[in-house]
Amino acid sequence: AVRCADLVLVPTKELKIYVEKFGARKVEIIPNGVNPEIFKGPVRQLADRALSDVRILFVGRLELQKNLKTLIRAVSRVFKGPALVTQGRALINLQFVGDGSQKDELVSLADKLGVNLEITERIPNEELPEICRRADIFALPSLAEGHPKALLEAMSCGLACIASDIPGVNEIITDNENGLLVEPTVNGFEKGLERIIRDSELRQKLGISARKRVSENFDKNKLMEIEARLLLSIK
Repeated sequence: AVRCADLVLVPTKELKIYVEKFGARKVEIIPNGVNPEIFKGPVRQLADRALSDVRILFVGRLELQKNLKTLIRAVSRVFKGPALVTQGRALINLQFVGDGSQKDELVSLADKLGVNLEITERIPNEELPEICRRADIFALPSLAEGHPKALLEAMSCGLACIASDIPGVNEIITDNENGLLVEPTVNGFEKGLERIIRDSELRQKLGISARKRVSENFDKNKLMEIEARLLLSIK
């Protein structure tokens, strides 16, 4: 199919290289996009004195690939001191929006480690902006991704984001500029989360830069215009 196609559209540079190996004649990159007029802030502002009220958000499938047990373990170790623990439970709040085969295992692990985990099953996409606005940080601990739309939506809302340093994700986030990239390990996310939670200036900078990055490069309406021109150019 690839060899016979007049045009192949892919969302990332990595996929372009992959598809070209099959003899595609013309390959163009059209990344996933979001509507910045729908996915927009302001997100709530976390004061330094309110570290016990941190809200960390993940949106996606609750599957092994998403590496969510690593995130739960990392959260259980972040600021694990008397000031942020009551009755054995860390006061950081973790919210997963999605469903999948690991749901029960994730709930069990969070309960075992004293992590305040809330799981919200799939919701209409139009409700996601408000959920993003109620969060402080968006986390994406995946082991593999294509071009994650949930990350783009969180960035468009102005959320400070921390994500695995893997192909697909590191084409969206530039480390320390519009998000944090870390190794997809417990230690990597623990250190990254502690840094992003403690530093209010960093959170604000990352959120503002994330919004700008999406508006300039992943605006759905602009991308649709580019795609339309490419399709009309096929002879």
